[in-house]
Amino acid sequence: MPVINPQDQFTLLVEDCRLGWLRRPIAHKDRVRFEAFKPNVDLSDVPVFWVQGENIRPDLETLVKAMERLEQRTLHLPYPRCAFFTLLPADHPGIIDAKFRYAHLYVILIDEDDEGLSLTPFMKHETMDHWARQVFELFIPFGSNDIITSIDPSWGLYPDDFLMAVHTSLVSRIELLLCDLHKLTSVTGQAKPAISGKVADRVNQRRDKLGLPGIAPMRIIDLNAPPPEERGKSGPTGVTRKPHWRRGTWRHYKSGKASWVGPVAIHGGGGPPPWYELRQ
Repeated sequence: MPVINPQDQFTLLVEDCRLGWLRRPIAHKDRVRFEAFKPNVDLSDVPVFWVQGENIRPDLETLVKAMERLEQRTLHLPYPRCAFFTLLPADHPGIIDAKFRYAHLYVILIDEDDEGLSLTPFMKHETMDHWARQVFELFIPFGSNDIITSIDPSWGLYPDDFLMAVHTSLVSRIELLLCDLHKLTSVTGQAKPAISGKVADRVNQRRDKLGLPGIAPMRIIDLNAPPPEERGKSGPTGVTRKPHWRRGTWRHYKSGKASWVGPVAIHGGGGPPPWYELRQ
């Protein structure tokens, strides 16, 4: 697979959903085929995080802590509705069937309410021209450590081996995502916008001509980045200024467009970044 630009790929997912080019798996006799459909979802204004770091397999200790916080109802999203992007190599252990040993991309849309987290997964690999909606929907209730999966019966009756392979791979992605959510509350760092490529620039120009808002850049969070210095700095008056974070915000323009300005470390920052202060 050529070099992947995550912002370009997410932009293609947004357009696949808008134009009805998204694929979904349909059970047909003893096999599965993909057909185009238009989901009732608009991803253009959804905050998307690309969490970088160890994203091949979940760490058991971190996963246990994340599950404990779900039971305690203390694990929350940065926004009530947001998405997470993951890029996986062709040899990651979540792929069971050797014939699918391709680089995979995942976007998991998550909605949080008082009951728990509802997850809608999208997937693409290097032989696919369009993104696909995965067969499972997932729900993680607060007060529990269960990951509940469900299937739309109108999509057909799938072969058992297909369901097992998809379920195993997907649950490993969800477990890793829960680990990342747990880490985001304790890591010190700063989100930065993803760099768009030619695809994203071309799509946003087309959307602008159609009167549609541009697709905001993903926020990149590197869990392996070294923390900024915590020491204070003296100002012009000689008074030591306390390290702190200037919270992120949306900048709105008269044209109707909006761009995200991420959290900024002032004088070295101070404690974990305010990912969770952004919730409304």
